[in-house]
Amino acid sequence: IPDRIEAGTFMILAAAVGEGILIDNVIPQHLESLTAKMREMGINIEAGDDQIFVSPGEKYKAVDIKTLVYPGFPTDLQQPFTSLLTKASGSSMVTDTIYGARFKHIDELRRMNAKIKVEGRAGIIDGPVQL
Repeated sequence: IPDRIEAGTFMILAAAVGEGILIDNVIPQHLESLTAKMREMGINIEAGDDQIFVSPGEKYKAVDIKTLVYPGFPTDLQQPFTSLLTKASGSSMVTDTIYGARFKHIDELRRMNAKIKVEGRAGIIDGPVQL
């Protein structure tokens, strides 16, 4: 079975810095929670039987995510998705219901100019900012 976390990481990377990538050997249904949030942000995603094409949108909208057990939003994609949310216009909230202390990356993002505050199990990201 293809690794949905690895595929999701490449999807986020493509939206953040790429001109578009085609990811082969994936099961798009395993990535529906991520795909839905990325589309809500304004990211272009086309899914086939065993591949996904991701290309950046014009302007990203802020969205809220909450990590959940499968088939919910994967906690392992919370950190890269938080970085992506710094490119979105407005205020986004990331709530980690699985690993509440999984915000150690926030300090590093702040050092790179991110506007993020942590309140309990949630990170609030204000954007867009250039990291």
